[in-house]
Amino acid sequence: MGQVIEVTPFRSAILLITDTLHSIPVQVLRTGLRTVAKGTGRINNLELPYLPRSADVRVGDLLVSSGLGGRYPSDYPVARITSVGRDPNGATTIAAAPLARLAVDEQVMLVWSLDEKLQAVPVDEPADEPVDESADEAVPGESEE
Repeated sequence: MGQVIEVTPFRSAILLITDTLHSIPVQVLRTGLRTVAKGTGRINNLELPYLPRSADVRVGDLLVSSGLGGRYPSDYPVARITSVGRDPNGATTIAAAPLARLAVDEQVMLVWSLDEKLQAVPVDEPADEPVDESADEAVPGESEE
């Protein structure tokens, strides 16, 4: 899970949610508590740094995307709380493990919503430019099967 940050004709770059430059608005599914999950630079770890000591968060709680900011759809499973630590000074340290298999997955699924400004061109309208049919020709040295 992450964000596409660069697209070229032959590859794209994705900023994983565990990257230190990444944050994602989430909510605890059990309570509805909203917060931000930040990347730590470790492939299996996120942190939730902005919660008060009194926050109702438990190990095992599911974090889902909140939809705030419009970057991710709401209610998409993101991570599960793995540890909750509280110190006497009021600081809370909460860690979560991403549900996506970031270390082993080689393929990604792209999810987006269309803005009202973006509209599909109806199929029955003629194209503005002629279609180059030579792209359908066989490549020399390759046989059609």
